[in-house]
Amino acid sequence: MGNNKSKDMLGNGPEEISRLENQHDILRTLVHGNYHAPMDEALERGIRVLDVGCGPGKWTLEMAQDYPASQFTGTDKAPVFPRNPPLPNCRYIQADTLKGLPFADNTFDYVFQRFLFLAFTQSDWAVVMYELIRVTKPGGWIELFEFDLKFERTGPTYDRVWSALSSACETRGIHIRVSQELPQLMSSLENVHSETLTASMGWNGRLGEQAAHNFQQALLGMRKKLAHELNISNEHYAQIVIRAVSEFPENKTWTKMPYVYGMKPLTGSRPAVARAR
Repeated sequence: MGNNKSKDMLGNGPEEISRLENQHDILRTLVHGNYHAPMDEALERGIRVLDVGCGPGKWTLEMAQDYPASQFTGTDKAPVFPRNPPLPNCRYIQADTLKGLPFADNTFDYVFQRFLFLAFTQSDWAVVMYELIRVTKPGGWIELFEFDLKFERTGPTYDRVWSALSSACETRGIHIRVSQELPQLMSSLENVHSETLTASMGWNGRLGEQAAHNFQQALLGMRKKLAHELNISNEHYAQIVIRAVSEFPENKTWTKMPYVYGMKPLTGSRPAVARAR
């Protein structure tokens, strides 16, 4: 039986990998690209880029294809990325950020991390930021892109799911509302810029429908943990999730996706946060 108290909310099975790949496609369309930081000229010229928590590695591989002069490295604690990337400027390394990224200080020109809102505790985030800043070159850029699970204009059924999800995360110490604190995480950087995108869930065209379906798959992927939280069967939980998502179009449900990027200072740039453990 699975561990209902495990901090790993989603797992790394084939269904989750497929969901992550579909999620990437949705985000690329929504963002009109793969990043926000002002990196166009540098990427064309040729720089070293790190994708932290890369999952199946689709962002890393697409960026390597789009910018052949640059070198791309993806890391994830689970080896769910391609073993033999088809491009010479793309590689993947199994690494747990909380144990220290396996790179020297000041290695990368651009460090990217996306949608790890279910991965870390508040103290973990201090370690994560230490590592991201440590491996970034002075004058290099760091970008965080996150997702707010506290949706707007939901129906009564999702409110029940949200209650279970937030309770399960609180039990595990997961900092589920980290999306609200991105600028603070970048407080030691310069030229920090933050904005918030919005995403329609289940309405406003094909993209909204795809986003809602992808989110439904994520909730179903957490069925054992959240059914346990609600003290109901997995089957009953699945019915509740499907009902909750079906309420999105009528209520015009939407959510926030904040992002922030900033530059590591050229001097005095050692991060004053927790070291990896």
